[in-house]
Amino acid sequence: MAYTLLIFLPAAACLFWIVIHVLMASRTSTFGLYLVLLLIGLGAFFCYSCYDAPLSSWKLLDISSMLTLLFGPALIPLIWMYLERMKPGDKYQNPMQLLWIMAPVALFTGALMIHMIAGGENITTFMERLYTNGYYATKDMYYGTIEWWYHVWIAVVARIVQAIELIALLAMCITMSYRNDFKTKYLLVFLKGGKIKLRQIQMHTVMSFITLFSVKLLMPRVYLVSHPIIPAVFGVLMAFFVCALSYFALFGDEVDVSPKDLFYAWRFNYNRLNKAEVVSEIIGELVEDAEDEALKRIRERLLSGGIDVEDWKNGKISKENETSISASVFAAVGDTWDENSLMSRFQHLMIDEQLFLQPSLTLQDVAERLHSNKTYISKLVNNTYNQGFPELINTLRVDYAEQYILKHRDAKQESIAQACGFLSASSFNSIFKKITGMTPKVWAASKDNK
Repeated sequence: MAYTLLIFLPAAACLFWIVIHVLMASRTSTFGLYLVLLLIGLGAFFCYSCYDAPLSSWKLLDISSMLTLLFGPALIPLIWMYLERMKPGDKYQNPMQLLWIMAPVALFTGALMIHMIAGGENITTFMERLYTNGYYATKDMYYGTIEWWYHVWIAVVARIVQAIELIALLAMCITMSYRNDFKTKYLLVFLKGGKIKLRQIQMHTVMSFITLFSVKLLMPRVYLVSHPIIPAVFGVLMAFFVCALSYFALFGDEVDVSPKDLFYAWRFNYNRLNKAEVVSEIIGELVEDAEDEALKRIRERLLSGGIDVEDWKNGKISKENETSISASVFAAVGDTWDENSLMSRFQHLMIDEQLFLQPSLTLQDVAERLHSNKTYISKLVNNTYNQGFPELINTLRVDYAEQYILKHRDAKQESIAQACGFLSASSFNSIFKKITGMTPKVWAASKDNK
């Protein structure tokens, strides 16, 4: 009995997180998709658990085996779509991605038709003999019959389809890891208290799940039923991955997370469009409930914004101005998304952190770091500097290269290019000449003559 409860643990975890996400993540942009993912996961894990549980009746095994064809092949593409939806600035999926629904519908429809032709009682009797007498004894009796082809459909064809989906999802995760520079070392940085991209953590969780699920897919039911501790262990591990994936899904549109953020996942119930409004509401509620000691600690941070927190707490500020004042508090702690704050943070990235030295830096990379979208940042850069983002980055790199050349007179051009964020010496040479009107060597010589 204890083993059976552990086997059904993944389905219970899905049910638990459905309730949690409805209560705590309804305003995130991934909420709808992830809720569907959890619902499909609930159905899939329940059916898989019925397949693994020794106490399942033959009728229940028959029904769950057929429903597995509907839920199982749908689960993996939904995980794919969820990971894709987590791209910063991405709002909607390509409609062609909905073609994945053809696989589960085709498998389930085919199984249902064969089941109806063969008859439910005949299928139930066949499955009882299959799992009681063994594969070869049943094959000698049923080979070539409609019952046997039903078994081939649900046990062979369906597993091949799911194996193809698992391989495709694994390839997608590897490609994502390569394109986004998701290195294992960043996990160590995260464990030490630093930030890591939310998408990277979810991708690693999915890859671990794929590995576990692939091993489970290869095990026949006879072996699992005779060794109940094995499906029980798989149940615990799968429930853990469901919980990990679901917990980090609470962060919704957040790009980076740190260990400190893990204790406050409920605060991230917003999306890119309503973040300022939601966070200002949270700050307003916190200030109203704050003790005097807490207000004293934050007062100094707010004085520069001309805000009297005690007046707010004592109700001396009209409700009409509450939203704007909440936004002012929001700005005071440096978390606003207004243009001035965004430009300030952009300049901090470029000047203080020298992000422009990162090779292959893209506008999307900067947008992720600033928790914004590349279209808005592109317009902001154009309006502020009167040049596009690539031109600005090249200008900063050339300015840095000039200082680098003066400090490293003997450095080779390739070394200079690498130190200044250029991909090659040739691109460094052409860009330097385009901006300064001279090649690096001529420019250095002109400085020597002065």
